[in-house]
Amino acid sequence: MSSTRTDSPVKRAAGTTLIPALVAVAFVSCSIPVQAQSRLPLQIEVEYPANVSRTGGPVRLQMTFNWSGSGVFQGALQLEARNSAGEGLGTFYLDKLYLTAGEQPQEIMLPGFRVGTLDNSISLSPTLIAAGSGRRYDHSDLTVIVPSDQKRELVAAILSPGSLISKRAENDIVDALRLERLAPPEVGTDGILTKMVDWHVDDAPQDPLRYCACDIVLLPAEGLAELQPPQLEALLAWVRAGGGVCVVLNDAEFKLEQVDWLNLLAGSAEGAPAFLRDSQGRLIHELDESEENVLHRSCGLGRVVVTVGPDQAHPQAPHWPRTAAFLWRVRYEHLPHVVANGTWNHQLTLEIAKNSPQLGQTTYGQLDQAQEALASEFQPLPTIGLTGLIQRLLPDGIRLVPLSTMGLLLLGYLIAIGPLDYYVLGRLGMRKWTWCTFPAVTLLFTAFSIGLSNSSMSTTTNRRSAVVRDIAPGGVVARENRLELLFPSTTQLMSTDVGRGLFMPLLYQDFAQFTNYYDPYGMQNMPVRRAGAALYAGRMPTQSNIEQLIPQWTPQLNRMLTIPLEQPSDLPPFDWDEIPDFKSDEGRQQLRSRIQSAFDVPIVEQLRSGISGNVTAGVFHLGESHPLIGDATLVQNSENQQVLVNTRYGQQWINQPDSYLRLLSTSNQPGFLGVVSESAPTGGDRFEDLMLLDNSNPKQWLLVVMVPQGNELLIYRRLYVVEY
Repeated sequence: MSSTRTDSPVKRAAGTTLIPALVAVAFVSCSIPVQAQSRLPLQIEVEYPANVSRTGGPVRLQMTFNWSGSGVFQGALQLEARNSAGEGLGTFYLDKLYLTAGEQPQEIMLPGFRVGTLDNSISLSPTLIAAGSGRRYDHSDLTVIVPSDQKRELVAAILSPGSLISKRAENDIVDALRLERLAPPEVGTDGILTKMVDWHVDDAPQDPLRYCACDIVLLPAEGLAELQPPQLEALLAWVRAGGGVCVVLNDAEFKLEQVDWLNLLAGSAEGAPAFLRDSQGRLIHELDESEENVLHRSCGLGRVVVTVGPDQAHPQAPHWPRTAAFLWRVRYEHLPHVVANGTWNHQLTLEIAKNSPQLGQTTYGQLDQAQEALASEFQPLPTIGLTGLIQRLLPDGIRLVPLSTMGLLLLGYLIAIGPLDYYVLGRLGMRKWTWCTFPAVTLLFTAFSIGLSNSSMSTTTNRRSAVVRDIAPGGVVARENRLELLFPSTTQLMSTDVGRGLFMPLLYQDFAQFTNYYDPYGMQNMPVRRAGAALYAGRMPTQSNIEQLIPQWTPQLNRMLTIPLEQPSDLPPFDWDEIPDFKSDEGRQQLRSRIQSAFDVPIVEQLRSGISGNVTAGVFHLGESHPLIGDATLVQNSENQQVLVNTRYGQQWINQPDSYLRLLSTSNQPGFLGVVSESAPTGGDRFEDLMLLDNSNPKQWLLVVMVPQGNELLIYRRLYVVEY
């Protein structure tokens, strides 16, 4: 039944003008207080030049909050990061924000960003969330500059009290330490930039992970004299984990704990300290009697330089090229050229580039130019060839619905559409309705079967990890890198808890050379998919929780770096400080026996383990690989290796052995890793800081032991320096 509109034209006109007017008035009256409440009396600024980042390292964000409101603001800060193309890079939710009147600095550490665009700036959209009411207040966007993918950017941090005169001297020393000063004329300095950042001693980190924002630290005597024990312990732990520090000493007065710290840093033997202090707190040492007054030492996995006196601190002192090469871990094969000419040997970097798999699609006519480019450019390159690691971490299969359950489900379906349907509808005299009940029952059983299948698959083990533990002298774990592969059987939001650590999501396709990956419906070419931008709740590196929306059957590789403050409780009873005889057969047999005794995995644990296999061990030296125990194909770099990687070289495809234990430990990459053997810890999306072995140094031997334990591969590594 239709209705007829009886309003007069006048009424209709009045209605059409009155209603929008009322809506407008209501909107204005409602929007005024909302607008007033949506703006806080708060200004947020990013401090420069404090926010200086290194290639691959975390972003140390120094922010200043200027609160001009009455009372105190309590709540949380949410930062949404986007690149210049508007693509989301992550959302960071930082709770427990407490602001009083005036300026208040806040330091926030974000993971390293790969912007993926020509513009290397990221945009941060701050939103403040009031405690209690949950009201949200948007702030204008902030811009942060991050390192470009096209250039190697390094950071040297200066820890000092900060007088103007001392800053000039410290800047001159940093200039002498810049890696680009060692570049030969054929390369130039366009590809490397060493930046300087001032850290006041009062703001020196008390967590070693915060030092991962820099490559080396310059510590003048005035800065050392003001560092407190927690700050000293954090700096020492970072150096032992692979950092580099240059200490410049003079006649400053030091406390006892600072002198003790210097002895630990220099590796002084117990009972024979290299540094003492007199009654006035001034240092007593033997360096004054040496020719150069410069001490070069290894500390754990890191490097230490100590200079004494104004002559050695002068930027024109002759030791600085060799000192810079030592701190930056310039490859052993370059050192004679550095001492003789003050630069690395470009011809050696060209030799590395000639055997590089990164040449990819290069044709023979362009091969020379491509090699020269790879030897002269220093942008981050992926560690190509980790296919075996990704495949090892993928699940062996999926959990299926038991056959008995499937049989009962089918039997129930047959009973429902057969005798049950016939007799029930017959008793009701409604057999003609079978054409409705039959499809309804079929749809019901289908939906139940799909739900049961999804429920079964969702319980499939979807987290597996490779945990790399690097052992320093004394048998302590200096650092731990966890490479965790998430592989959901259904699209889901997956959560990762990170205690003390740096978290970085990776794109596994950068490392694994295969386009077909695990698919329960058959090995098919599937489009490259990845997890969405992660949500970070909490504060790195203290405590955080990361949530990622991961598509079905999509591997997501994440990296977590930590520098342990306490040693793991499950360390094997192996004496890491006993130096093996690597060259003789008898010495290797003794090493095998020691490893088998300390690392043997019981049969019960093997059966219970999600990752099958027993202990695998090997030794890497120069370009050689020597398997000791277990699967030799994971260690030995030989033509009969089982796992091969197809790599385009010139106009042909070649098979390269894929030993992920070797590829995670030593590098033959061109460019940056053709000059240095490794970088300081970054926790980033490249593995340059995992390279322990300088494969041009005949004195270095790397022992690697891999032990499957549950859903983890525990990889222990110990670097030995032995002269035969």
